Amino acid sequence: MTTHRLDHRHATWAIAIAFVVGIGAYFVPNSVAEDAIENTAIAAMLLFGAMATTDLTQHRRAWRWILAGNAMFLLGDTIYSLLERVLGSDPYPSIADVAYIAGYPMIGLGLIMMGRTGSPERNRGAWVDAAIVALGATALMWALVIAPTVGDTDAAPMERWVALFYASGDLVLIAALAVLFGREISPTRSSGALMLSLLSLLAADVLYAVSELRDSFTVGNYVDSLWLISYAAVALAVVDHEAADRPTPIERRGPRLTAARSVTLMLCAVVAPVVLLFEMQSGNTEHAVALIVATIAIFILVVIRLQLVADELEASRLELAHEAGHDGLTGLANRKRFLAEVAAAIDDDRHEAVVLYLDLDDFKTVNDVHGHPVGDALLIEIADRLRTITDEEDHVARLGGDEFAVLLVDGRASRASLLAEELLALLRRPVELPQTVVHPAASLGIVQIDGERDVDELMRRADVAMYSAKRAGKDRWRPFAADVSEGARTSLELRTDLPYVVERDQLTVEYQPVVLLDDDSIVAFEALVRWDHPVHGRIMPDRFIPIAEESRLIDEIGRWVLTSAACTVADTVGRSIDVSVNISPRQLERWGFIDDVRKALATSGLDPSRLVIEVTESASIDQVDQVAAVLTAVRSLGVRVALDDLGAGFASLRHLGTLPIDIVKLDRSFMRRPMQERDLLPGLIELIRALELIPVVEGVETRAQHDLAMRLGVRLAQGFRYGAPAPFTEAWSMVDTPRQPLDEVVSHSATH
Repeated sequence: MTTHRLDHRHATWAIAIAFVVGIGAYFVPNSVAEDAIENTAIAAMLLFGAMATTDLTQHRRAWRWILAGNAMFLLGDTIYSLLERVLGSDPYPSIADVAYIAGYPMIGLGLIMMGRTGSPERNRGAWVDAAIVALGATALMWALVIAPTVGDTDAAPMERWVALFYASGDLVLIAALAVLFGREISPTRSSGALMLSLLSLLAADVLYAVSELRDSFTVGNYVDSLWLISYAAVALAVVDHEAADRPTPIERRGPRLTAARSVTLMLCAVVAPVVLLFEMQSGNTEHAVALIVATIAIFILVVIRLQLVADELEASRLELAHEAGHDGLTGLANRKRFLAEVAAAIDDDRHEAVVLYLDLDDFKTVNDVHGHPVGDALLIEIADRLRTITDEEDHVARLGGDEFAVLLVDGRASRASLLAEELLALLRRPVELPQTVVHPAASLGIVQIDGERDVDELMRRADVAMYSAKRAGKDRWRPFAADVSEGARTSLELRTDLPYVVERDQLTVEYQPVVLLDDDSIVAFEALVRWDHPVHGRIMPDRFIPIAEESRLIDEIGRWVLTSAACTVADTVGRSIDVSVNISPRQLERWGFIDDVRKALATSGLDPSRLVIEVTESASIDQVDQVAAVLTAVRSLGVRVALDDLGAGFASLRHLGTLPIDIVKLDRSFMRRPMQERDLLPGLIELIRALELIPVVEGVETRAQHDLAMRLGVRLAQGFRYGAPAPFTEAWSMVDTPRQPLDEVVSHSATH
């Protein structure tokens, strides 16, 4: 079923027109027609308001109570007109007053429903503010309406009682407004229109009561205009689009002492004593006791409010102090506080104190596969486990990301290695989360203070020890050892610098030829990335690619290599040489890799059939199904897929049967094995051909290895015999240039 929402713009114009018609009715000479036109206009405005409540998602019942109260006022207007204009009787007091008075608690109920919150304790300041506003407004009502009405001996008892009922209704509205004031009204057009409606209603009621006391009220004056404004404003408050799109016009939050709020509280606080002062100056002390009680009550409330402000400031100070030293997710100490504790231990000469520095293994994979909410839940669970295994005198911290640290002092430090074993065993236990089960592990480094005076150096040593544990295979602990510090320092520097290699233009690509054995012609190049580090020189991929895979920097580096190789080869003229690019299985575990290939092809203009994606068989492929699906999508672009280094790992046959591939590159180790182990090659090559795949022999360096490849019937080969990896200009110069095999060049040189 289709729901037709009320067009707020049309409704707003209709309400504005109805308001103008209502005002214009005052100029109609016929009093019956005047009231009929005005009441019809009011009915139209309230009808639009009632229709608009169907679009609200919150506070719908509250708005309907408010509109129902206004409808009771309209009913009173109608009865009043009938009694006075048609029947010619005195409409005050009458049954019309029953309808009027019934409208106040309805509106008050709607306002209370709109302003209520779930935690009165948290909003004590709001209740105190509401009480101050209510008492101040009540004191003003007392002086202007209630006291004069009670003292009006000329009025009939029923008239006085009805007047007091009206005053009570206004007090209900004042109390409800005070509660809303305590909750703070959101700055929207809807909430502004609501406040205008209520204030207009209260002003009209007070002016009407004062006029009645003086017998000066006449129908159709400015008081009637205020009532008409009240009707129009409440209708606009509901139909305004913010009432539907932002359905909570009253925000549920504690009060803030803004300048406007403070001024309002100040004015309400001085009403009672000011009224008391005027009463005493005029010699009227009949109601002084009530005003004195109100003044004392407001004074007490102001003192309470000041105390609450002081408590809130102290709570905020403590909260800020806690947040400054603690991690927001886990509640553990943060890096700043932990370093302060380590510094304190150093200053106290606690040489036996020990720092345990741990980093979760493969945590980024958890985030990538399961999402950050699961990763956050895992971090919280790890923090809880750290709390259970440490004592109160230990200091536990989350240093950032998936890094944690523990400072052991006194007797606990002597058991650091035992605690490390217990901790790693505890962390290995599966973590059951709502969407999945995670099997965490961590690498842990241990360093003893032992006279070290520099906090940063101590933490660097702990970091070195932790990375030493990672290099040893993860899920283990290692102590800091000075003899491995230099190598670990270099590794740490590489980890630190790796995120910036692309933007600093430190990566280069070299190209090694793949030849057709029939005539040794170059048919393709394999693109091999290198890192030219400003301090450590040229770094080969086997040193930095594992770091990139672990930190997910492999995606950015892989994109750069793919695009660079495609653009370089696409710019060549003459022969169409293919290019193969090594891709990490980690890149293939995300669907975004398909877009990476599309963008590289679009940027370079390279024919997709000239691009080969090489997947290293020796690398661990954790999500075989995902990798297979991504490779299938890549092949659909016209790109070919090669399985690299077949035979270097343990999943060869499984990958041959599960991954969608076109080419198989035999690992170079086959060419270096003893002759009897090479007997596996003919059967393996036959298997590759049976699967309708193209075999390529890697690692061909000598004439004998070249001849072996020829005897096996392999047509494609790669190795130093045909050319070493080189910059593209140098590699391309070999395409059409006759060249002597490298092993023969070396042999010829050795004879001279």
